[in-house]
Amino acid sequence: MIDSAYKANDFSSVLRHIRHLANSRQKRFGPVLVVFILQRMAPLMSFWVEQVYSNFKVSTNNHTIPIANSIFLTHWFDVDENENSK
Repeated sequence: MIDSAYKANDFSSVLRHIRHLANSRQKRFGPVLVVFILQRMAPLMSFWVEQVYSNFKVSTNNHTIPIANSIFLTHWFDVDENENSK
């Protein structure tokens, strides 16, 4: 699902899937997987959004709260929704 959304440049869907993975209770869906997915998306992002991604990547080692609730990922969703509303 993430791959097809990624190939279609449908970042809104990709981010929804990432949030689902980040909220998953299964240990195999952790920060490493989320960062890997974001790395695949980074080359397609605008510079500003890529900076948010970089901050998020660095933050994964410092946050004890669930990744989906970190300020960086939450901010990313806000950015994506604002771009879609234009």
